[in-house]
Amino acid sequence: MKRLLRAGVVTIGLALALVAANAAALLLPDPGFGRSGEVVLGAPAAFDQVPPFLAAYDDGRIVAALAARDYASPGLQLLIYRLVPDGRPDPSFGANGQVLLRVDERPLRSRLRQVDALADGGMRLVLSVAVPESPALRAVIIQLGPDGSADPRFNRGQPLRWDLPPARDVVLRPQGDGLLLIALRPLSFGYGSGAPAGMDVWRLQGDGSLDARFGRNGRISETDESSGISDVLVLPDGGFQTVNSEAGSGRRATRWRRYTADGQYDIGFGPGGWRDALPAAYDPLSRLLPLGDGRLLATSRAGSILGYVDARGELVAFPASFSQRVDYARVFGGERVFASSRRDSGWSLPTDGTYLLAFRGSGQPDRSFGEGGAYRLEGYWLVAGQVVVDAPGSFVVGRPEYSGGFRLMRQREFDGAALQPIPATPPPARSLLALGLVLAALAALRRRARHQRPPRAPGRFL
Repeated sequence: MKRLLRAGVVTIGLALALVAANAAALLLPDPGFGRSGEVVLGAPAAFDQVPPFLAAYDDGRIVAALAARDYASPGLQLLIYRLVPDGRPDPSFGANGQVLLRVDERPLRSRLRQVDALADGGMRLVLSVAVPESPALRAVIIQLGPDGSADPRFNRGQPLRWDLPPARDVVLRPQGDGLLLIALRPLSFGYGSGAPAGMDVWRLQGDGSLDARFGRNGRISETDESSGISDVLVLPDGGFQTVNSEAGSGRRATRWRRYTADGQYDIGFGPGGWRDALPAAYDPLSRLLPLGDGRLLATSRAGSILGYVDARGELVAFPASFSQRVDYARVFGGERVFASSRRDSGWSLPTDGTYLLAFRGSGQPDRSFGEGGAYRLEGYWLVAGQVVVDAPGSFVVGRPEYSGGFRLMRQREFDGAALQPIPATPPPARSLLALGLVLAALAALRRRARHQRPPRAPGRFL
């Protein structure tokens, strides 16, 4: 009987251990953010159906910025909110946590390209503006101080306007005590512009003025007729390297080209600054997404995840993951990476839409996140900037409201075992638990039968 009881207890213990090991973390609205995990913010009519562009400070404060044309008086409007970690407007920023800016531009169209939360509490915003009657673009860079006022240290507190050639993307990257303003030209194999592929780079000093010591009079201009430059990585020593994707559908090796901090080819890196980045067996590398810990996530043109690029510009490859069209990535806590992915018909994710993904350092999905490593945002189709990781295990999603304004929603990971009295039990654990209960019940029945056995008659021997 004791053996039977002991076997039952051990089996139940194994079942409970298996349950604990398989208790999936749950993604739930964060009750410590706004009202039940949501904050609704108002906006003037010009911003109707404009998605917010989000950024986060290291202390958990959140920035939400929107850009729109001002139809009442020709020009651009920028609406910027800053929230403290519990979702309340930050009283130290602007008027009750918001700033409304007007920029003297009359664009055919504009796009908010980048919002950076700066270490000193300020922020930097980058817009691209389509110039009327011209294929060229204009970059508009705005820098605000910690209180939301114009930062007098940058361009004397005024928006910095910079005329660009035709470009498909505009990025601003910190480089030492200055900035690199980069215009990535249309890829020769992906766009029918007829313009040569390549890039133009200007180095700005900390005050926004042109650094004439860089390249040729402050600028370098590169053409790459065979393919195109798809991204740029700035290195800790101030040097930088480009991702040069090969043309066509054939799988040919992606190449790096490295430059010194003053814009010259780094011949110590390779002949003419060139070096192969990936073997031909991999899809061509296309984009580098900062993870916030010094590494970048390397993705292909097809959208698959190829590996990590470290701060030295070295790529550590792993087999392509399940994700497609990744446009945002950040370290998510627990040695995991969080990514936002859009899926089109024909890919491996089950249905179209926007997915939030989590995977381990080796590129394997974190099966405890969402469903098998993917969490689908029901009813949302996000664009770049609409999701941000604001703390380990926590992210914020922004979307416009049909009635005006926009909504921010924070989701957090909670331990499923802590929240549920009986966590969802996997089949092996259910079998062990049932067997343990049966063994324990049999032991209890045998013990009860022994205690209820009638006493022997005196003088009677068996």
